[in-house]
Amino acid sequence: MKFLISFIFISSLFCTPVLAQSSQSDSAFYQLAVYNALAFYQQSSGDQSRLLNGREYKPYRIEFAIGQPFFLSEKFTAGSIVYEDGYYENVQLLYDEVKGMLIAETGVSIELITERIREFTIAGHFFTRLPADSANTQPDNDFYERLYSGKIEIYKKERKFLSEDVSDTEGVRGVVATKTFYYLRKGTRYYTFKNKNSLLDILQDKKAQLQQFIKTKALDYKHDTDNSIAKIAGYYEQLTQ
Repeated sequence: MKFLISFIFISSLFCTPVLAQSSQSDSAFYQLAVYNALAFYQQSSGDQSRLLNGREYKPYRIEFAIGQPFFLSEKFTAGSIVYEDGYYENVQLLYDEVKGMLIAETGVSIELITERIREFTIAGHFFTRLPADSANTQPDNDFYERLYSGKIEIYKKERKFLSEDVSDTEGVRGVVATKTFYYLRKGTRYYTFKNKNSLLDILQDKKAQLQQFIKTKALDYKHDTDNSIAKIAGYYEQLTQ
């Protein structure tokens, strides 16, 4: 089954409108998927190590009273993936932040193998894997959204936690809580920060200029946090050229 699903995923990534329109039967659906996948690989380098194996994703069976498990939206959104060194674009993706799982919609919703994903984008947001190191000076091995990249780098991590709310009238419903973490890489070291003040403490050598920049540009750190962080990092880079 995993082998078959891999073919379905590949075929959907490379212009298979016939597959998307097929609804006559499951049998016809899979036959078309395999045919299109084989046709693609006959024209490719034949590097089968890039097959996108995965299993069918099982959606949540409860309604959510507060929050939802996914990044940005519970609907699939166009994005791209670097998967086993192969680059695939215009893929419909869903990022489950409770399970730490990336799902691709190919007619069948496929749970991609996390360890084989190097980076991906969803709706213009860029995620990359930061592998853990033996010195333990950086975040856990996981996906992080990159907010800024230059001489310094800024990463954001949303961690979502699912619990259940039970009531006599509504039954069992999900409650999703979110915790957000920020990391700054400067040289070979990673720093964590929680707010504007702790960010400026890390960038202590230019703190006065950055405070003036925030005031002059009227940056709303509280309500526009990610954008403000990126602008502060960009200005810091200008100051340290």
